[in-house]
Amino acid sequence: MSKVKKRSKRLTLRALIDADEEIWVINRGKTPGDESGKVVFQIGSGAFVDSVVIPPGQDPICITDMVDPESLKSCRDLFKLVRGGTLELLDPSDADTYYEQHQERKAIVEEKIKKLMEAPLQPDQKTRIKQTSATLHPKVGDVCRRLAHANITERDAIEKLLEQKASLSEDDYQYLIQNGVHDSVKNWAQDQYKQVMANK
Repeated sequence: MSKVKKRSKRLTLRALIDADEEIWVINRGKTPGDESGKVVFQIGSGAFVDSVVIPPGQDPICITDMVDPESLKSCRDLFKLVRGGTLELLDPSDADTYYEQHQERKAIVEEKIKKLMEAPLQPDQKTRIKQTSATLHPKVGDVCRRLAHANITERDAIEKLLEQKASLSEDDYQYLIQNGVHDSVKNWAQDQYKQVMANK
């Protein structure tokens, strides 16, 4: 018999917690400049405070894999983030279906969370890269610099660019084609550029 329960009521954080179900969210947060960013909030109080990091991207993240469900009941920050739309609640059965269809994403997401928890990223440098009259997305220059100094792997570089795909422009892709360092990054940018031009 299927374990998936059909919901007749609106999905709410309180209802999921009270029903002792997994809490799955998608990071819908935006930072100035329409650049997706990680979401960080705290759970607990006093000497028992833990930080929870939700990476950017469209992959569902299971919060109850990171903290005990009991602590979530009194986490005002989490309720605010859900209420404000920064974190979107997802039905646990929908999250299961997503990873059944995108099994390769699970390991990538787990590794991403692990890196953020072990070594939180420094604030993004908003340095603009000079290139004729084009203004590039800040993440594009950052990724190219890190690739040039071998501070990021090719796979992680493409993953970071995928996170920002919705706000990348033709100029960004052209810059990556010229300065992406590795063929895999340049080829990815070339494919994206062709798609953009084909949809014009």
